[in-house]
Amino acid sequence: MKASATRFLEKRLKLRVNQAKSAADRPSRRKFLGYSMTVHKKPRLKAAPQSVERLKNKLREMFRRGRGRNIAKFIEELSPVLRGWINDYRLAQVKGVFEELDMWIRRKLRCIL
Repeated sequence: MKASATRFLEKRLKLRVNQAKSAADRPSRRKFLGYSMTVHKKPRLKAAPQSVERLKNKLREMFRRGRGRNIAKFIEELSPVLRGWINDYRLAQVKGVFEELDMWIRRKLRCIL
């Protein structure tokens, strides 16, 4: 965070600034509640890349355990996780992330088959 903004918050408003958590940057480079913004004239909400990567890591772990099992039962275990994640990010206006995840998940399921 810029020194002038920190000084204003601490001296004038008598607030404590946590340097580890605070930052002043462009909205497209920051993450808030799992969302990020696009870099267009009219910005749109999208799922933050860190959130997508966290989901992929969780799914990778599930796919490793899914090897050699009944695919229908594995999909039943996978379904609530995906439904919950999609429900969390239903406000996202950029759907490309969801399409890429769909392709990635389908490829992983084909690998299990």
